[in-house]
Amino acid sequence: SEVRPLFREHNSVHNQLSPTLKRTERPSGCTPPGLSKAEFLERVRRSNQACQQGEYALAVRLYSEALTADPQNCILYSNRSAAYLRLGQYSTALDDAVKARVINPKWPKVRALTPCC
Repeated sequence: SEVRPLFREHNSVHNQLSPTLKRTERPSGCTPPGLSKAEFLERVRRSNQACQQGEYALAVRLYSEALTADPQNCILYSNRSAAYLRLGQYSTALDDAVKARVINPKWPKVRALTPCC
């Protein structure tokens, strides 16, 4: 499949950048910039709903807004990755899957998104 070489290439880059990514991550529990907790939860709810309705571009936008408030949320990266996949944006989907894996390498859904890692 044409996606497999992308996974291998990004896995190589991920392995090289992983220590750098971990050093630059914000600590968990940081005050979310620009969104209240209620606004954050509403973005997440709406993004999940958009995905379920096949509105993947809207879902990507809403997941992105939620990620500005919680950049350590591997679930949001994973969900946005799935939305990018549905849009055919494979490289961007893989980037998000790799970010999710850096944040939580043991989460099974992330491992499924990055099968050759």
